[in-house]
Amino acid sequence: FQIHEVTSSGVRSAQTTGLTFLSKWGGHGTGDGQFSEPSGICVDATGNVYVADTGNSRIQRFSLEPGSGGDVDIIVIGQQVRTRASATMIYSGQWGTHGTANGQFNEPMDVAVDANANAYVVDMDNARVQKFTMSASSAAVGTRALTLAFAAAWGQDGHGAGEFRKATGISVSRDGRLYVADSLNHRIQVFDSGVLIPDDTGDLLAS
Repeated sequence: FQIHEVTSSGVRSAQTTGLTFLSKWGGHGTGDGQFSEPSGICVDATGNVYVADTGNSRIQRFSLEPGSGGDVDIIVIGQQVRTRASATMIYSGQWGTHGTANGQFNEPMDVAVDANANAYVVDMDNARVQKFTMSASSAAVGTRALTLAFAAAWGQDGHGAGEFRKATGISVSRDGRLYVADSLNHRIQVFDSGVLIPDDTGDLLAS
């Protein structure tokens, strides 16, 4: 129940990937900065880290505490953000409770944040994706205040376009398209984040 931060500079061991362990945070529990079966993570454009805290039915956010020193890389599933070497990650907010209403979650599996600070959550056992909008101040580097609002939700259990069976992952491209791993339907669904409908072709498109 911990988040590990690594850098691409340096070598952890002679046999491994060239990534050096830097730090970790978290532990099992329900308090701020604690986790129960975290399953998804993303980094926004300013270095805030969002964690899908699945067992606690919430999304937690962590921000950089300003420090000094050279740059290091935070790399999370292909995303890269430059941060300060001596900065530490501090809890900076959360949202979500267990349930079926808007803004509630039942097994949130993954989270993605686009260039406009909109957050998208794969709400697996509610068979939907939820969208949340953040205030400009909430997206700033090092902020400890999180202000956001429910914006939209789509999906239901099924096999048709825009329906999900155990969706487990989500990613957003530079042009705003959303890619959802629809696990038990054995497919990827593509959505336009502006109108929240499946891409016309139903195929993966280059971003």
